[in-house]
Amino acid sequence: VILALSEGQDGRYGGHLYRSENYGKSGSWQINLPAMFMGSGVGFKLHPMNPDLLIAHVRSPTSRPDEPILDLLVSEDFGETFRSMLDLADGRIKSFVDFEWGAALHPDPDFAQYKEKTIFATIYDAGEDTQSGWDKQIDFVRSEDFFDTKHEMYMRCGNYFEVIASKGRLIFLFWLVGCQDNGYELRETHDKRGVYVLIDHDEEEAVEAAAPVYNLYSSGTVNATLFSLSLERVFSVDYYSQKLADWHRVESMPGVYIANQLDIGAMTTTTMQQRDWASFVESLITFNGGGHWQHLR
Repeated sequence: VILALSEGQDGRYGGHLYRSENYGKSGSWQINLPAMFMGSGVGFKLHPMNPDLLIAHVRSPTSRPDEPILDLLVSEDFGETFRSMLDLADGRIKSFVDFEWGAALHPDPDFAQYKEKTIFATIYDAGEDTQSGWDKQIDFVRSEDFFDTKHEMYMRCGNYFEVIASKGRLIFLFWLVGCQDNGYELRETHDKRGVYVLIDHDEEEAVEAAAPVYNLYSSGTVNATLFSLSLERVFSVDYYSQKLADWHRVESMPGVYIANQLDIGAMTTTTMQQRDWASFVESLITFNGGGHWQHLR
């Protein structure tokens, strides 16, 4: 079974979710979200163990550009019907930032201590003002029933997390030290034994501070405690009002990654004033996990 999320015609909003059982050759059909959420798709995840369970990460109809609100829609019949987790939470949650299935921890629920409906998520509690990017108001929580009852608080000011170990109970949680408003992204290696961290530094130089770039750091395969600089000036894109590094893992090809980098020639006052960053973007590729990068031709 293959799922595909199409892009909206204007390139800004998610289009429709399609399913195929023969690699898209024939018989694919559209999975319809509730009418109020059509065209607001952001992403989706299948349950690792139960193919009937599907969660769609969508923009809420009450969302505004200055106050983004995201919902999680869960289907227990592979897209025939959906339920809103904001509705299930009954006012306890303002918005969902990110999420992951508890089943991603380990195939054995008894070993990893999770239930079929266990969800890890980063959220805004009710009554808080939301914003794009990192925020000290975002908390890392856990629910055993799609947030139908009160959720469990794991970490306040927990902005980003990733399940990076499938052989145990490990959750890699990345949070703001002192809740400072810096930008970070955490990405896995192909085998989930290592991680990459992309950091939007607080540069003192005005042009560097204004440029939409991250620095990419890689860690070894043993643990995620020692990082080294892999690539500077990774270009970032605005995706649904969220700043994301334009760096991608090439699936089924271990060690191969593609990134868009902002050329050093863009670091001028003129470019900063005109904000013509896109004219200086170059595509790079690495075949050894970021040890060496070369231009993509």
